Parts: sequence; structure tokens; C-alpha cells
Amino acid sequence: METHNGTTINWTTDYDIFKLVEGNRNPDHSHVRRIKESILSNGWFSTSMLTVSPAMRVYDGQHRLWALREISNNFVSTWKPRDYIDSYITLKKEPYVLLKEIIDEYNLTYTSVLSLMKGVATHQADIIEFRGGELKVANPLLVKQQAAWINECRKYYPYANNSNFVHAILFFWRMPEFNPDEFLKKLKAHRNLMYPVTTTNEYKKLILDLYNYRRKGVRLVVTQF
Repeated sequence: METHNGTTINWTTDYDIFKLVEGNRNPDHSHVRRIKESILSNGWFSTSMLTVSPAMRVYDGQHRLWALREISNNFVSTWKPRDYIDSYITLKKEPYVLLKEIIDEYNLTYTSVLSLMKGVATHQADIIEFRGGELKVANPLLVKQQAAWINECRKYYPYANNSNFVHAILFFWRMPEFNPDEFLKKLKAHRNLMYPVTTTNEYKKLILDLYNYRRKGVRLVVTQF
């Protein structure tokens, strides 16, 4: 709850508590759609309030209420990652175009591509950002190159598109002394040393062991995963 210019403002996500005033006009569905797109793209503006009676009857803002109800129902009940992607592509958000392109071309999970875009393993905050239309990518070309490299690994290790493998390899890509081309050659020559595991840390250990296997020169050292 807050007060603005003498008006008490309450916040809620329980849209079922509101009632429509009898006799109000039927919803303009195109207007509801435009409001939904605005909310999905820009968020909810604090000045976009619903005016209600003490009995929670909506006197002003019924189209905003319909839009919020539709968004809530879709997001909670039916929306899948591809729905978010397609929705934001419709709104011409370029990072989502790139996301879809890489998923389709390289058969990567959307969380793996999100990780490539962020440069680190995906966390819940990144999922929330993705769902809210706030996905960003600093270097699209690098993301494409990394996705292609992972796809090349799949020739010798079919599970290289596993999100845990992707998160693990991102860990090594941040190390200046790690040479991706050298690792790829090792994987091609000793593919039996790379096998499915269940966690990112297990993949880090496998990658490190393979990278250092019969390595000439200084071995790559990781003190802590």
C-alpha cells in the first residue's frame, strides 16, 4: 500500500477480487490486446491504476483488468518457453529472434541459449527477465559462434547440447588460457573420455581431464569449480 497525492493505492496480483460494474460496456478485444502487449513489453506503469469502490467494483480501468487477467492466466497455466519467444518476436524484440534462430538451428534448450547470451549459467532471475520481455544480448555474433562450436562438439559427443555441458564449457571459456580449438581436437581424438553426467561440476571435471590428457606444455589448472 502507498499514498499518492492523497489517494491510497494498494497493489495485488489477485485479480479475481475485482468486480465489474453492471452495465459497463463489453470489452474491446483489440484494446485489451494492445494493453497486454504494452504490459508485456514495458511492464506495469504505477500511474495505470484501477479505480474501485470499497466493494472492489471497478469504475475505471476494466480493460486494464481484462488484460492483466489474460496475462496472468496465460503465464501461469498455459505458456511455454516457445510461447514467450513467439510473443516477443511479434513485438519485434530482436534478442528473441536470435534466441529462436539458435534453438531451431542447433537444437539447444532455451536455457542453454540464455546462458550463451549472458555468458554465465542461467539462474532464476534470468528466466524472469526472459519471461518479462527483458532479454538482452551484448554480442549476437559471439553467441552464434559459440552455438556453432557446441554443435561441432556434438559430432563427437552427442550430448554436448545438454545445458549442464553448456554451463560447464562457459566456465572454461572465461579462462584466457583455455583454447576451444584444442579441446575440440582432444574430443575428436578421445571421445571415449567424455560421457553423460548429471551436474555442471561433473562436466567441468570431465572437460578439464580431457583437456589435460596427454597435453604438451603447461596443464590447465582449476583450483575450485
